[in-house]
Amino acid sequence: MAYQARVLRALISCPSDVDLDDVRAIQTAIGRWNVLLGEQFRSTVVPVHWSEHAAAAFGAPPQQILNEQLVDTVDFGIAIFWSRLGSPTKAAKSGTAEEINRITDAGKPLSILRCTRPVESSKLDPFQITSLEAYLKSVRGEALILTYADPATLATHVDTILTRLVTHDHPGPPAEPPLPRTGTEHRPLSRPEFRG
Repeated sequence: MAYQARVLRALISCPSDVDLDDVRAIQTAIGRWNVLLGEQFRSTVVPVHWSEHAAAAFGAPPQQILNEQLVDTVDFGIAIFWSRLGSPTKAAKSGTAEEINRITDAGKPLSILRCTRPVESSKLDPFQITSLEAYLKSVRGEALILTYADPATLATHVDTILTRLVTHDHPGPPAEPPLPRTGTEHRPLSRPEFRG
């Protein structure tokens, strides 16, 4: 049964070391939230990530292209860090940091999550981990940064972020709560009469 909903675009922002499985876990959690709670709150969340939604373009630095195509079009962001801050851009200490700045400067909500899974020593970059720790320390005065070590905890964080975001804009349930779905909302089609 169709229902009217506002559509919110959520940017998933992260440096290259963050496992794509974590990105997929966020996308899955958003899809689950849409099915279970989207109708109740008359909202649908669309996850946006550069690996799937950026179009190849020429004539500007890559981060500027991403900003124009994706970052500036979203309604809120979820940023994830693990062991790297990322590569610097002209405007910030990394692409992810620039995306965080653009989203928050526009007055849009943003959540930061930190993966705490161990990193193989061969993949650890001391400069990157030091830069990341310094960056997170610099934003802790205006951000509650939550951690996760497994997909289940990550999904729980995403559920909470979406629910708080939507209920902040729409306190309380809709005026007319939807009826439970039974699968029998529609009358069966009548059989056409056969006239021979």
